Amino acid sequence: MTELSLIAKVTIVLAASLALTRVAARASAAMRSLILTSAFGVLLALPLFSFALSPMAVAVPVPATSVIAMRETAHATQDAISIAFWLRAAWLIGSFALLLRIGNAICRARVMRNTAIRWLACDALVTELARDAGVSRSIETRLRDDARAPLTMGLVRPAIVLPVDAHTWPDGDIRRALAHEIEHIRRNDWTVHMLARVVCAIYWFHPLVWVAW
Repeated sequence: MTELSLIAKVTIVLAASLALTRVAARASAAMRSLILTSAFGVLLALPLFSFALSPMAVAVPVPATSVIAMRETAHATQDAISIAFWLRAAWLIGSFALLLRIGNAICRARVMRNTAIRWLACDALVTELARDAGVSRSIETRLRDDARAPLTMGLVRPAIVLPVDAHTWPDGDIRRALAHEIEHIRRNDWTVHMLARVVCAIYWFHPLVWVAW
């Protein structure tokens, strides 16, 4: 079964990546993140390759004496096929439910961004810090009264959302907070985060994928 082969490959990739992060325990967090990000990228591509390279059925002439034996075997495997069908259905239903949650999270992030207040006074500082970090994309800075900590969202048009009282912070704290969020933008962490959630939705039944998450 193609699914069993896929699950075996997923297990190998996850086990190897988790082992590498354990070996690299003294390495930087960025290195461990890179290992797991690469693993999630492989997991995202595996279904495409697995199903694209799945075996093709080829018609082969069968002697008449073998037909009866084949029919008996077909009856014996009918229950197994039924179980496989329901397992596949459960897999798809679980994945679809989690993907809906991801879509809902993206919509809520969009609403959160659009309803936040633009902090135009911070644009010059953000431009300076982004240039120093090697980020050429335009970055918006916004304020929200329900934001508990600085956060970043978006890929093409990234935005940094800060608590509404950020304008009262000392200059040093603002620079550190913005530099930290700009580093997330430079590494495309928001996109990696969303793709990792998609991978978790696809392989929701596999415990190692949640450990990696």
